[in-house]
Amino acid sequence: MYPSPTAAAPEGRARTRAKSRALLRPAIPARVQLVDAAVLGGQAAFPGPMPSEAGVDRGLARELARCAPGALRGTLATTTGITTSNALARRIGRETGCATENLEALGVALACSAARVAFAALLVVTNTVGSRGRADWQAHHAAAAERGARIVTDWLELGAPGLPRSEH
Repeated sequence: MYPSPTAAAPEGRARTRAKSRALLRPAIPARVQLVDAAVLGGQAAFPGPMPSEAGVDRGLARELARCAPGALRGTLATTTGITTSNALARRIGRETGCATENLEALGVALACSAARVAFAALLVVTNTVGSRGRADWQAHHAAAAERGARIVTDWLELGAPGLPRSEH
């Protein structure tokens, strides 16, 4: 999850409470966008034929979100590397409007599109993007995986609503 570009950083225990509320929060993006710091800064450009964004199946995402109350629903940034700078994390969040970061989502979304398979992503926040991201991911990835599995299990037990049905 990107740090809020406008909120003042809480201190001490308030910071710990705010962080723990954000961690393990589900995220179901409405779209996926390729992000690169050099492109944001105007020092580079994505080549014309290169896809730089992908949508999600709205019905599928909506139904997954019903099993994940309070899920983040913004744009998901797919970056070309892990963002380890706090300043860059704030900049990406501010300039792109992206809520979360994941390195693989755009590739999966584009593969699904090419195969004409519905795509939606369920992520669970393990860290705030920036200098502590790797350490926080290490500390929280197992609990995040469990939370994500519970959400998907609940969705499956409801009959996987929103999943396009085969006509065969």
